[in-house]
Amino acid sequence: MSDQDANGIGRYGRPTVALHWVVALTLIVAVVLGLTLGNTPEEASNRKDLFDWHRWVGVTVFALVLVRIVVRAFNRAPPPLASISSFQQWVAHFTHGSLYVLMVAAPLTGYLLSNRMGEAIVLFGSINLPPLLV
Repeated sequence: MSDQDANGIGRYGRPTVALHWVVALTLIVAVVLGLTLGNTPEEASNRKDLFDWHRWVGVTVFALVLVRIVVRAFNRAPPPLASISSFQQWVAHFTHGSLYVLMVAAPLTGYLLSNRMGEAIVLFGSINLPPLLV
């Protein structure tokens, strides 16, 4: 049974909708932490903690987006509304694809930048993540 069938034809199922909103909220947290870091003085005592939290949230975003990609691969999107033109459909697909690229690229580049700076990423203070760059 596809995810769409759970709530009726032409709709995303509740698990897909929930995953969408969890990713969206996690992205918002990552952006807020990043903006907070940008406004935090270098000498601030909480700067390292903010960086750690930003990295943890970034890794979480990356993992959740990978889950979204897998779910999306196995569950077709509902058909577009009949009132939407083919040009609008193309723009929607292009925008959607671009957002997926950004949701993968942003945490990946952050991870690589942390590696390049020699910063270890220790997820939630206990799980050492391997560096991708040496």
